[in-house]
Amino acid sequence: MTRKNIFAEQEAYQIRRSLKQLDTLGRGTLKNVRQKLRNIGFYISDYHNGFSAGDFDIEVRSGRINIIENSSSSTATQSIQEKPKKQISQINKPQNTDLKSLTANSSFVRIPNIDLTKLDMRGFHRVRLRKESKFPNEYQKYLLPDRLLYIGKAEGQTLRKRFYNQEPNAIGRGTFFRSIGAVLGYRPEKGSLKDKSNKKNYTFSPQNEISIINWMRENLEVSWIKFDGDFSIEKDLISTHTPLLNWTYNPKKLKELERDRKLCRSIANAE
Repeated sequence: MTRKNIFAEQEAYQIRRSLKQLDTLGRGTLKNVRQKLRNIGFYISDYHNGFSAGDFDIEVRSGRINIIENSSSSTATQSIQEKPKKQISQINKPQNTDLKSLTANSSFVRIPNIDLTKLDMRGFHRVRLRKESKFPNEYQKYLLPDRLLYIGKAEGQTLRKRFYNQEPNAIGRGTFFRSIGAVLGYRPEKGSLKDKSNKKNYTFSPQNEISIINWMRENLEVSWIKFDGDFSIEKDLISTHTPLLNWTYNPKKLKELERDRKLCRSIANAE
């Protein structure tokens, strides 16, 4: 397979999943995982030894690796030796933006059905639990009829990078992803933050991250709206709609959520 540094979204997901497996599988299976990566066109040796999913995210943010929407075009097979063209999202200022549409039920779609081209813009996103799905009982009892879980913003980057990459796909350390994991009963690995400068942004094991990702794809729905104005209105949106898993600005913040997040931080910082 030709080496490349431009990958489709689905390829990037497969790469991250395989890199996480490298951290957990025995030496005898490493060769098979590395071959899967090469079949996609990703060669760890093109970067440095000991490459992890976190390192992959760093290369994406630096621009050395580019992720494009799923496509069979020749762009996705560009050689790693070629200097990639910078991927620039075209963000048009909205006209007569109606923030009420953020709460329109008809605008929600399941995560696997999101058209990623529609996320190449700044704006707000909203996440809710599907009607057929359930949270643990101690959280489910607080859920309002709108089943709203979270309101977030993409101010300095596009919704695709800020929301879709960080939350449903665990690229980075998204606040919502960490909260979902804690609510579902997942816990970080003991001591995983003790040598880190940031003592709050815990992560889960590769296997648990995959489980959380799959749960989100099955049980959550998302709506979004283009916005290029004053993002301080986020405070009003959260205080008005009181999403279950928003903490900042939420007058109905849950003590259960703070308890579970504190427990995760405590485990991650343990000796």
